[in-house]
Amino acid sequence: MRIIWAISFVVLVVLLLFAFYRVFDRIQTYSLPNGSVELSVPYSKYLVGETITFTVKNNFNSSIQVSNGCPGEPLSVFRYEKHKWVQIHDKTNIKNCADQERTVTIPANQSMTASFKNWPHLFNKAGKYRIVMRVDFYNSLPYQDFEVINKPKAYAAVHSGSGQPSTSTKSSTSTQQNGVSEHEDANEGGSATQNKVYTLYVNSSGNYNLTSISMHVGDTLKIVYQSPYHDEVRTRFTPINGTSASVSSVTVDEERHSGTRIFTSAGTWRYKADDHSGNSGVVTVSK
Repeated sequence: MRIIWAISFVVLVVLLLFAFYRVFDRIQTYSLPNGSVELSVPYSKYLVGETITFTVKNNFNSSIQVSNGCPGEPLSVFRYEKHKWVQIHDKTNIKNCADQERTVTIPANQSMTASFKNWPHLFNKAGKYRIVMRVDFYNSLPYQDFEVINKPKAYAAVHSGSGQPSTSTKSSTSTQQNGVSEHEDANEGGSATQNKVYTLYVNSSGNYNLTSISMHVGDTLKIVYQSPYHDEVRTRFTPINGTSASVSSVTVDEERHSGTRIFTSAGTWRYKADDHSGNSGVVTVSK
């Protein structure tokens, strides 16, 4: 009888453990939120009137929710005025909000890209700006700073193979502006041509000496690699502001210290060094 009772007790314990396992297996458990939210913009400088886009990446192990305040701006926007950050606002047409969700969900480890296209008055003047991301139920407040600059005036540069900025003298027709010189090239017969060469200097970190250049169709952009030389620097031109024409990149390295590109059509391109964390600039070509 003792053996029978012992066996029955063991069987009962096993059945109870199995039952508890089935019950707990059906209960969904949640892990504590762990991670961060990243907010980024493609460039550190923009032209007045240029559309600014942003990307939100959810690095949390669970989805996040962001309230949509349309017709108000999608993110909090601040402008640096009189040594402090001042929040600014703009409203879009209510029709632009018709197809939008009031709460935007970003799944774990995914990102979302949007723009301020429908709020053009937020960045309508030059200055320093900050956009801030507010995430529901989280204390995280990621932000990103950038600068908006006025559209560039015309610049030009001396066409020289020395790789260094030229110095204007009394006997020369050149004029010096912001580290670049301007002159008209002469052909063998002595007559001046209309086209100019604009020189842009870049270092091994991908930083350019100019962030805005204005040219005309047929002008040449010369990119000069400043020493010390390290890895190659490839300048890529990205069409912006409705420009459709593409421009080939220019690569400089330890052996080839300069390269040129002739712009044969009008438009606006942003230039930046691939795989480098340096600054970027805008070249505007007019007819």
